[in-house]
Amino acid sequence: GIHLGNHKLEFDEKDPFYAMKDASITREAAIKLSNDMLSLGFSGFPDRFISAATISKDLLRQKYIPFRLDEESHTWLWQAYFGGMTGATSPEVIMNRHHFEDVVYGDLDGAYSASASNLKMFDWNGVEWKNKSQVKKIISQVKKNPGDFWKYGSLHIEVEGDFDRIPIRVANIGENSENNPSSSQGLVWAKMRNYNTVLSLGDYLNCKPKKHKIIKGMMATFGESQTDLFKLCSKERKKHPKNTVGNAFWKVCGNSIYGSFCQRNGKERLDSGIWFNAIIASSITGAIRHAMWIVNQTAGKDAYYNDTDSCLMQRR
Repeated sequence: GIHLGNHKLEFDEKDPFYAMKDASITREAAIKLSNDMLSLGFSGFPDRFISAATISKDLLRQKYIPFRLDEESHTWLWQAYFGGMTGATSPEVIMNRHHFEDVVYGDLDGAYSASASNLKMFDWNGVEWKNKSQVKKIISQVKKNPGDFWKYGSLHIEVEGDFDRIPIRVANIGENSENNPSSSQGLVWAKMRNYNTVLSLGDYLNCKPKKHKIIKGMMATFGESQTDLFKLCSKERKKHPKNTVGNAFWKVCGNSIYGSFCQRNGKERLDSGIWFNAIIASSITGAIRHAMWIVNQTAGKDAYYNDTDSCLMQRR
C-alpha cells in the first residue's frame, strides 16, 4: 500500500473497513503489476497464476521453437536426469560420525544459464543415436581436450558394469526405502556393481568406472540458431536500474527458464510439464556437476557435499 501511495491500515479482523481497504490495495497493486508486466513484453498467458515460472514460459512461447522427444528417447534419457538434488560426495561422508569443522560453502554464480549458453542449447533441434564406437571416440576427444566438453556436452551414454562413484537417486539419503526414485530427497555418489544406467557426459567423466562396457549413446543435433534467452534476459535486465520492476522482471525470467525445461507435475512428479525436455534438463545439470567435480578434485578429500552448483568443503 505504501508503494502505491495508499497507506495500509493496521490489521483488525473485526473491522469491515480494513477488509475493504485491503482488497482495494490488492486490486491497485494487481493493476499496476499487470501494466508493468505488459509494458515489458508479457503477453498475458499465465498457465495458472503470475509467477517467475509463468513469465519465463511466456517468453519461451514468444521466442523459442521447441523440439520434442519421442517416447523411446524420453524414457531412455530420463534415467540420467537428477535435477537440482543434493548429494554427499561419497558414501564415506554419510557414514562419518564426526562433526566437520571450519567449513566453507559456496556456489557457481549463474551456473545454469552459463552452462546452457556454453552448450548452445537454443540451437538444438532434435536428438540422434550414437553407436558405442562413436561414443568412445567422443569421450577420448574430450579427455584429450577438456575444452571440447561444451561441444559434446549433450552426449548421454548407456553403460553397464562396475563404478566407484556414480550418481544414484535415493528416497532418503542413507536409508532404505521403497519410494519411487523420482520423488527422492537426494542424490548419492555411490559404489555400484553390475549396474546398468544412462549417464550424461559430465557424470560419466567423473564416475570412476572400473570394468564396464559402453552400450550406446544419444546426442543433441543442431539446427538454425535461435535467440539465447538467457543472454537476452541478462541484456534486458541491464537496461533497468536495480530495485525496479524491469530489473526484477528480467532477473526472475532468466532464473526460471531452466525450471521450465525441467518441470515435472503430479504427486510422484512423473508427468512432464509443457516445456519439459529430458536432454536439455539433464545436459545442463550434468555439465554443472562436471564443473563442480573439478572444484571437488581441487579440494581433494576436503570436499564433502554438492547441491548441483554448490560445494561444502573444509577451509585450508
